[in-house]
Parts: sequence; structure tokens; C-alpha cells
Amino acid sequence: MAGWVATHILSPLGEVSERSKEHAWKVCIRQRIEGSNPSLSAKHVFKWLFYMNKKSHGKNSPPHSPPHFPFARIYVTGVSAAGKSDLARRISDALRLPYVELDALYWKTNWVGSTDPEMSDNLRQELSKDKWVIDGRQDLSHDTLIVPRSQVVIWLDLPLHVITYQVIKRTLERATKRRRLWAGNIENPWLAIVNWIRFTFVPYYRLRRSYIGQYRDSSDLEFALIRLRNRKQIRGFVSVL
Repeated sequence: MAGWVATHILSPLGEVSERSKEHAWKVCIRQRIEGSNPSLSAKHVFKWLFYMNKKSHGKNSPPHSPPHFPFARIYVTGVSAAGKSDLARRISDALRLPYVELDALYWKTNWVGSTDPEMSDNLRQELSKDKWVIDGRQDLSHDTLIVPRSQVVIWLDLPLHVITYQVIKRTLERATKRRRLWAGNIENPWLAIVNWIRFTFVPYYRLRRSYIGQYRDSSDLEFALIRLRNRKQIRGFVSVL
């Protein structure tokens, strides 16, 4: 890996360009997904690029500043309660990118949903911008619009027992605090749990196979794919932003 990067990533002057950083991310991520180098992580590539950048600039290199995450159109996806909104907000804060929540585009007052044409129009308006972090819906219903515009797709592929704990915790917090959600709506906790069991818990493994077919087995190299499978990987990813 290091030899490949040394040959293909560094510019003739030894500097690390934005395009080189993006390409390094894609190579690193693709190898992890294919399993050819399961120990390789984005953090390792960042450290290597930082080392080479500092070596080429000497003392003029700013201390403790790894190469910046090179993507500005970021799509966070996964099943319900995987933690998409939380991660998307953290990425948005770290990179100072606008955060777009699909539920906020979809829901109206009294839990009335937008029609398909309304939702598509709302989404296209956001996607036409140069920078954003978007969290998706578990049914992949808007992937045909979002993925072609995305530079990187972040798939939260957490185990079922983890997201079960997270949905119970989230529902209790919303219920006890009477938290207002999209368009001022308040969630019915019992209905929320029943719907989650029906649409996420029961078909979880079928949904996961859909994600594998959509992302892991995709031959589309126009976007990078980051697959985060536990909380430790999520924390490690956020730490290098």
C-alpha cells in the first residue's frame, strides 16, 4: 500500500494535493470493503499523508493538522436508529458543511408526509448546492437522486442488538422530554416502537442484504464508500475529520 501511494499519490514536488487525498481515501476504503487489507483504516492513510506532507514542508508544516477530509457532498445512510442523524451532525460541525435531514424535508405538521413530487423537488433543491451532509432513509428510496451527486457514501452497518438499544434509548428520551421533531410534531412512543419493529427489526437482515447489493457490491467507483460497523469505528472516523 505504501509503495502504491508513494508512486501514485504524491505529486512530483512531494506535496499532497486535494485530488491525491481524495484518491487515497478511495483506495483505502475500497481495499477495506473488498477485504484485501482488513487492517487498513482511513486513519492510517491520514497519518501517512500527514507524515509525508510534513516531511516535504519541514518546519513550515503546521503541527497536529492532518490532511483535511477531501469530500464536501457526503451521504450518510443506514437503517432506522443506526445513528445517521447524530453522525451527520457531527460531520457537519467538524467540516462546517450544511446539514440536510431528509425527514425535515418530508414531514409536515400533524405527521402529514410530502408527496413524491414534492419530496423530489425539495431534495433536488438541496442537492443542487455544492456542499452538504445528508442523512438518508432506510428504504433507499432517494438513492437514485442522492448517490450520483455524492462524493462519499457513509454506510452505518451496525449490529441489530446495537440499533435496538439505540432506538429504545432515543424513543424514551423523546417521550420524557416531549421533544418536538420535524415541523413541530411530537412522536407517539408506542407507535414509534411498533413501527420500528415492523419496518426495521423484522426485515433487518433483508434490509442489510439490500445495502450490501447497493453499496459493497457496487462497481460504481465515482463515489467513495465508508462502511462503519461499530461505535469504535465511528469514533475513529470522527476523530480524523
